[in-house]
Amino acid sequence: QLLREEIKQKNESMQMLMEKMFSDLSNVKTDRNLLAGLFVEVAKCLNQDPVGSKSNSERSWKVS
Repeated sequence: QLLREEIKQKNESMQMLMEKMFSDLSNVKTDRNLLAGLFVEVAKCLNQDPVGSKSNSERSWKVS
């Protein structure tokens, strides 16, 4: 019984700590330069043509 209470107490303590950490993270402002860099990398990946010679109109997937 004592061990069960100790485990329950530690579990509640860890849960409160995790909730505080997530709350703190949600209040952090994003670094604009890092975000811009991320968008540049995403754009580079999106602009790569995996087939090579096909144009955008001849891609195998359709844009909806």
